[in-house]
Amino acid sequence: MTVERWTDEMLDRLATTVAQNSEQIRELRELFSDMRANQAMLQQEQSEMSRQFMHTIGIIAQQQSEIAGLRTETNRMLDILINQRQGEDDGGQQSA
Repeated sequence: MTVERWTDEMLDRLATTVAQNSEQIRELRELFSDMRANQAMLQQEQSEMSRQFMHTIGIIAQQQSEIAGLRTETNRMLDILINQRQGEDDGGQQSA
């Protein structure tokens, strides 16, 4: 087995490669950190949007209930008016 001696040029290339790798590792760590921060913000926004959605659903349910009540009240008043009109018509026909 032969042993190859390192030349200055080989050592310089190795040092350059190590420096480049170190820089890339630092950049990847920063990206990973940024990704985790972004993920946390997204989860917080998702939670807030979910809360707002549930609040909106509650408002819609309340409005639907109010609409149903108004519909019932409108039908009741309409029945009263129809009955009054029929009573007037019946009374007018009987007196004629």
